[in-house]
Amino acid sequence: MNNLAPAAWALNQVFLDIWDSTVLSHDWILPDNFHVHVNVMGTVKEKVNFFNKPYEIVTKVNMPKENGRSLGANVTHSIDGFLVRELTRRCDYRPDQIAEVMDIIWNSWDVVEPQDTVNNRMLETLWLHYLDSGYLSARILDYITKDNITYIDRSVILELIDSLPPKPFKVMSIHDCFRVLSSYGNDLREQYNLQLMLIAKSNLLSFTLTQIMGKEIKVDKQNPNMWKEIKDSNYTLS
Repeated sequence: MNNLAPAAWALNQVFLDIWDSTVLSHDWILPDNFHVHVNVMGTVKEKVNFFNKPYEIVTKVNMPKENGRSLGANVTHSIDGFLVRELTRRCDYRPDQIAEVMDIIWNSWDVVEPQDTVNNRMLETLWLHYLDSGYLSARILDYITKDNITYIDRSVILELIDSLPPKPFKVMSIHDCFRVLSSYGNDLREQYNLQLMLIAKSNLLSFTLTQIMGKEIKVDKQNPNMWKEIKDSNYTLS
């Protein structure tokens, strides 16, 4: 692993090294505002006697652990889940919603004092996640209105919309297994590559590590141009 994927293997070691032996859980937020909460579970052994015979009972308890190997795996799985959610949103979009957002982008220019509503707070939250992580979730399309469009960058929203498939289609997924009608197979592959490219281009790793460690972490990319190769790669889904 160290020879074939040195950067990934080094990151694996980082996740082992940053394990916090004092916490009861590890928590972070993904760009679509999904909140990850993973309890730290340790084992407690207790001896009991039953009919004068000793038995050892092992119980899982939410407690700090001196060290653990699950952090790297859980971060990876959480981003896998995020990828599934994002892929589904982008492939199975609503054309009427896209038309409405496009109309708002081109025709709503009045600056309106934003109201403190659940809708506007979520739009602001998703936009801040984008500014911090460099990845904009398509979930933001659900919250754009003519009253709040002036507080985000219209060109970024247009870029997101332009990246959607020509026609929406249903996606059925189980973990990283995706099923679509055969006529949409290449659209799915293109969207999957696109999401991997956007993740590689983003600061998602720094964004996640900063939350886990409770201090600002900046990870330099070993290959800043890798995202260019991902977009046109042939692997991903097959």
